[in-house]
Order: sequence, then C-alpha cells, then structure tokens
Amino acid sequence: MWAGFIYLESKDASRVVEAVRMKAKGGGPSHEELVIVVEEIERWLGFVVKREEETPDGLYRVDVTWRDAEGHLPLKAFKVEMSRDVDKALSRLLHARHKWNCDQLWLVVGDEASAGRARLLVKPMLEGSFATIRDRVRVLGWRRLYDLALEPYHLRNLLKRLSER
Repeated sequence: MWAGFIYLESKDASRVVEAVRMKAKGGGPSHEELVIVVEEIERWLGFVVKREEETPDGLYRVDVTWRDAEGHLPLKAFKVEMSRDVDKALSRLLHARHKWNCDQLWLVVGDEASAGRARLLVKPMLEGSFATIRDRVRVLGWRRLYDLALEPYHLRNLLKRLSER
C-alpha cells in the first residue's frame, strides 16, 4: 500500500475536501455534485465535455456527454439517476445511442447501496425493451466514481496517458 504525501493542485482542493467530508459523514452526493465529478474526470482524461445536452431532435437531455474533439459527436453519454426511475434514464440513453451513436452509455446511480439493485433492475430491461443497448450500458455507483476522482495525482497522469488516442 502506498502512503505519504500527495501533491494537490489548489484548484482541486475544495472538491477533495468536500469529498472527504462526504465520505466521513456517510451521506451521498447530490445530482449536481455527481455531474461535476463526471465533468472533472473527463477534463483530466482530455475529452471535450458538454453538460445538459439535448439530443439533436430536442426530445431528451442527458446530463453529460464526452467527445474526443469539439464539433464531433459524443462518444459517451452519462445519465445521473438519483431515484429508482431507471426506465426513464435508460430511455434517454437509448435515444442518445440512436441519435449520436454513442459507444458507451453510463448510468450513474446516486445511492451506492442501490448500485447492485440498479444492475439487477436494469438487467431484465436490457434483455427486453432496451436490448439494443445491452452491451453499451454500464452502471456505476457514486462511491466508485468518487474513488476515481480522488485518485492520487500521479495515477491521474498515468490514466490520462493510457486514454490517449
């Protein structure tokens, strides 16, 4: 196990302190906080982020999309779902797949304890109504997302280099 000091950039300090407080009190983050974490991870991986983006036909909106360059179609679409309304979230992700041809569709759940339940709820839907996106949807609990965002700086740089195209 690695222990010691980690270099922390001043722009990251408030977010890290808030994440530590959140873990200490055992509460979960808000929808807004999860969207911000998704955006921040995207930025240090070098993608172009769009927030609260509507599909080209204006029917749906997803929380965050990631692109490899400005003006390109999204590669990844994220929907943060704080309730158990996974039907609605999957509908938005399915529509994002149809309109943008996104390679990856991410369902971020706000209650870590329900991440496993969300996976179980999503599984039959992905074998039925949402079968066309079965291999593209990934369910991610907020704690795993926060753990990634709090990774030490040197690991972030390694991940960034590994994600280069």
